[in-house]
Amino acid sequence: MALLLTDAQVREAVTMDAMMDAVEDMHRHYAMGEAVLAERRNVIIGDSQLALMGGGLTYLGLYGSKTYTTVGGRQQYHVTLYDASTGRLMAFIHANWLGALRTGATTGVAVRLLANPDVRVLGMIGTGYQAHTQVLASTRARRFEEIKVFSRRPDPRNAFAQEMTQALGQPVRAVESSQEAVEGSDVVVCLTVTRDPVLDGAWLEQGALLVSAGPVTVDRQEVDRTSVMRAAHIIVDSIEQAPYEAGELLAAVNDGDITWEQVLTLPHVVAGMSPGRTSPTENIYVKHFGIGVVDIVAAKLAYDEATKRGIGLEVDI
Repeated sequence: MALLLTDAQVREAVTMDAMMDAVEDMHRHYAMGEAVLAERRNVIIGDSQLALMGGGLTYLGLYGSKTYTTVGGRQQYHVTLYDASTGRLMAFIHANWLGALRTGATTGVAVRLLANPDVRVLGMIGTGYQAHTQVLASTRARRFEEIKVFSRRPDPRNAFAQEMTQALGQPVRAVESSQEAVEGSDVVVCLTVTRDPVLDGAWLEQGALLVSAGPVTVDRQEVDRTSVMRAAHIIVDSIEQAPYEAGELLAAVNDGDITWEQVLTLPHVVAGMSPGRTSPTENIYVKHFGIGVVDIVAAKLAYDEATKRGIGLEVDI
């Protein structure tokens, strides 16, 4: 029997804390060679696009795949989960919220491992659908006294600030510029659809952690050259995908500012195979694109939690 889960059922079953732990654990196993990544591939027809990604988790005996479409600026995500020993379909999941959770959880893991322990201020740039889980995960990883958010349109950013204030039980303040969001912030998170940088790296505080989770095409740059150059450590979730999805880093490599050999991976940092933060004054830049093996462990968590609670529809496929 396979379990079918809707977006609403995933919301009911899965918490951010559980997702962060599952994602961090998966990165550790990935670094140890116990996960196999299938990199993102895109199929384009006219103005629409289909993306495919996934892989295998040998430590859990699972295969999985995620597909999503982008049509008219709107996306629909679905994840399938298979038992590697039998080939049996275990779950089919409508994964819009699951994708937001796993993206937020990756940021949360980065904040938990790489932010200074005495952080006070979080700055968020971007207030779209997935920005909610970015703020949620960051605040699960560290306690912030102040949270600032910015996006270009006043009404959405004010609504986002009000919604997150209610969700977190602490004030979230909408600010008037990206500079105001960045200056004075110990952690800065960006998740936008921009083509051009949304911040000037000169605004970053000494010792800040900057996390970029936005565009995944080489013609878009969410952060500027100064942000990259100020970083003592540059960390990505996949060095294989970086040359094709990290526009900021590709530009820096092409300009001779950095080499790919200098770029670390989040799995190796999680596993202690590469250095994380070694000084409170270091600036650290994390760029994550979203990798298929994270979608698989997210789907397994949703499957397990829904099964425990009797959530979802079991079908014989």
